Amino acid sequence: MSQESPSKPYVIGQQEFEPLAQLWKDSLAVPSILQKSFLDSSGSILQGVGFRMKHILELVSTIGATHIKVAFIMQPDESGHLQFSVALFAVDFLTTRLSSYYVPSYVTTDETMLTEAVGGTEMRYKNQVSSPLLRDWLYNWATYGKGEASYFDSQYGPLQGYTFEISEFTAMFYRLHSQRVKDSNLELLFVLHHYWRSMPLEAPTHEAQVYTFGLVIRLKRPSLALPGTGHGEDDGTGHGPGDGTGMGGGTEVGTGDDAVLDMGKPSPRTK
Repeated sequence: MSQESPSKPYVIGQQEFEPLAQLWKDSLAVPSILQKSFLDSSGSILQGVGFRMKHILELVSTIGATHIKVAFIMQPDESGHLQFSVALFAVDFLTTRLSSYYVPSYVTTDETMLTEAVGGTEMRYKNQVSSPLLRDWLYNWATYGKGEASYFDSQYGPLQGYTFEISEFTAMFYRLHSQRVKDSNLELLFVLHHYWRSMPLEAPTHEAQVYTFGLVIRLKRPSLALPGTGHGEDDGTGHGPGDGTGMGGGTEVGTGDDAVLDMGKPSPRTK
């Protein structure tokens, strides 16, 4: 299920961004605020946020951009409740901010991907996530995603976001007809990585099992079914919906969805 505010701007400037980023940092010290920020108005756990592909097209068109930074922020929803969110912005190889901050058009609580084979069975893109990995990460978030402060602790300090190669965003456009851009969305889904981590020397134990919050990128497209045929429209790659590759053109996972990408680097600080 997706919830959208029709009047919500999709671009903000530095003056609007800074207090939202500070709210995120402050929430890490207040468990009740942090945990509630990952719930929607009905009490369902947020599974991700969505951006219009036409807005992502603008973002990746930024001259000089080499990476896309994803900064964690807090934004009030329609009722004024503080909700976890993100802001995307393009940077160059010196991490100089080049673009405005792009904020999501909607949040999603949809858990469909937990029960479907997503991610694809063969690798077609750099940094593509396989189905077993994706299922595990999504399951962890759906099961344990209570917004614990420990999920945002990293070797580099408190997580303030992630940094992605710009190619992880531009790759999504290879799966789109030009006329489909306006009808498609890019979703950042929330996941939890479970692993053994090296701890600081002053910690009680030097090795520990941890859960760390992460993000994966997913293209969500409208159905490409041709009227009256019941068959998906070929997207020019020879891999249409339902061909068993997990890389087809339908928006529903069960009919073959698009690749999910992730090679984000933790960002303890953003510029």
